[in-house]
Amino acid sequence: MEINIKEKKYCMQPRWEIKEKDLLNNIFYFCLTLFLISFSDSILFMYNSNNAIVALGQYAMVAFSILSFLICLLKQNSCLSKDYLLLFIAILFVVFSAVYHSEFTGGYISRIALFILGFCVCKICDIKKIMYMYQKIMMLICLFSLVGFVIMSVYGPLVFLPKVVNTGGRTFYWFGFSFMTTGTPVRNYGIFTEPSRFQAYINLSFIIEFFCNERKLNLKRVSLLGITLLTTYSTTGFISFGVIFLAFILSKKSDLSIFKKVMLIISFVGIIVLVGSLTDLFSSSISKIEGGEDSESYSVRFNSLFGGIKMISEHFWLGTGVENANKLFIEATKNLYSVRAKTTYTNTLLMCVSKFGIVPGVYYICNLFQTLKSFSKSRFIAAILFFALFCMLSGISFIDSIMFNVLVFMHLGLKNKSVIPTMEANLIPKFPQRVIR
Repeated sequence: MEINIKEKKYCMQPRWEIKEKDLLNNIFYFCLTLFLISFSDSILFMYNSNNAIVALGQYAMVAFSILSFLICLLKQNSCLSKDYLLLFIAILFVVFSAVYHSEFTGGYISRIALFILGFCVCKICDIKKIMYMYQKIMMLICLFSLVGFVIMSVYGPLVFLPKVVNTGGRTFYWFGFSFMTTGTPVRNYGIFTEPSRFQAYINLSFIIEFFCNERKLNLKRVSLLGITLLTTYSTTGFISFGVIFLAFILSKKSDLSIFKKVMLIISFVGIIVLVGSLTDLFSSSISKIEGGEDSESYSVRFNSLFGGIKMISEHFWLGTGVENANKLFIEATKNLYSVRAKTTYTNTLLMCVSKFGIVPGVYYICNLFQTLKSFSKSRFIAAILFFALFCMLSGISFIDSIMFNVLVFMHLGLKNKSVIPTMEANLIPKFPQRVIR
């Protein structure tokens, strides 16, 4: 009996030590991914009436961006590569915008910190494990939120649970990986500030499931995500999912005949119609579109689109600045309606360009498209997914979202790889094998 020479030094290590190392690695990636999801988009750290907790999330984001950048400097052989130079140029134009508008506020610090954090996380961390843990965490959030949704629909929120009050005075009750709240109709918030924010995370999970896993679709996971998406009652979420589903059907990943693709589309539409006819799903969602300018949801999206384009054309190179953005947005949209203009600016991609200028904005958008192309292996499918992301991020601002800023740079961790290898397989501990002769 002999031991393979190449594996000899590993065989000398007890199995429990290898298991412990793998466990600690997985715990690290679970906590890291939970941080990416929750510290900028959850009810606990965003719009919390407790300013100390909100400040903790903001300081933690800046601290992690500095730490990740220092690790990047130590780990990378050179910071003069093309990727680093493009990052420095984008940051430099953010600084130019701040100097030009004489604004040195937290908005600019946040933009620079998010560029650095998203970039460095994708440079130094294993993207496959982040995406794997993202799926696991989303399953927990969906499961807890669905249970909470049923309880809220039948009994109302469990008021004896720990509570969080947002800046609008609304009370949320902590229910594990979810929150309960009051209001009608009952909508699923998950751990997030709005159902519109929750739908974006669900749809991102659909993208990962459809395009970033070499195994067959996990039908249980897809079903859980689909049911949870319905309970958000988010029109933006439904439209975005439809576009993502279309991209999957048209892609090579679906591996289905034309007949099966047509039948799948018909089945999908049939399920939506059935669920909509049995609930008030359509009446609460479609009415947002039919309401036209009288619907706040519709007008906010309309204003954000055309008002954002107008602001970009008028402040092309260095943007509007952070402090002036809302004032200039009101001026840009005041003639779009005969009624009072809605003043909320929510289109994430246009906002990045209009606030900070064309260079940081195009840098953000181009990196996002590169990530989608890495997922789909096709420019055409990537373009469809980009439209889905444009819709997903139009109903509410994600410009300060840590997770979606990491998504922008994920292609940097996937270079020279057309698709992410099987995620489950990469997390199975592999122990050295003895060779018997």
